[in-house]
Amino acid sequence: LFLAASGAAAQEAALIHVATVANTVDYVTYLDDPLLNGRPAAILFVTPVHRGVHNPHPIAVFYYAAFSSWLIENQDLADIPLGSAFHVWIPTPTALAPRQPAFVHTVSAANTPGGIYSELDHFWINNNPNAKVHATAVRGPAYVPWQVILEYDPASDRWCAHPPSASTPWTNGTELHV
Repeated sequence: LFLAASGAAAQEAALIHVATVANTVDYVTYLDDPLLNGRPAAILFVTPVHRGVHNPHPIAVFYYAAFSSWLIENQDLADIPLGSAFHVWIPTPTALAPRQPAFVHTVSAANTPGGIYSELDHFWINNNPNAKVHATAVRGPAYVPWQVILEYDPASDRWCAHPPSASTPWTNGTELHV
């Protein structure tokens, strides 16, 4: 969640990760950053860079405990093109405290009536149709083979995450970094 909080004196880490022979295997590219390494509870946001070599596949992040490292993976299991780049934003604990604008959303039957629109519930974005909300899928019980779509529902005064089609409902337990 990239919230533009005016007056917030927050630090953050942003980097561009490039998939290389040294850090990429098939549909996975490994991140190596001291703010992420050894931090399975970190919240990070990743988006593809849309210039040069482009990765046109839906992505998710995953913490790989064996390497104490976060990775980016293509959810459709297509190889990540070497040379493709990703924007990575790592909100540090200093950047989050005391406001905590970033959070982990877990899809459940309680927040996903009908299985399609999963309601995000957080004081920073509830009742705020003008919030700048971003989400990165976290690999979990099921692959999320689509780009997560976010939209505000004025009936519930909540932001909702949903797939591009009703024919691909959420799997309970799926997590999003929001």
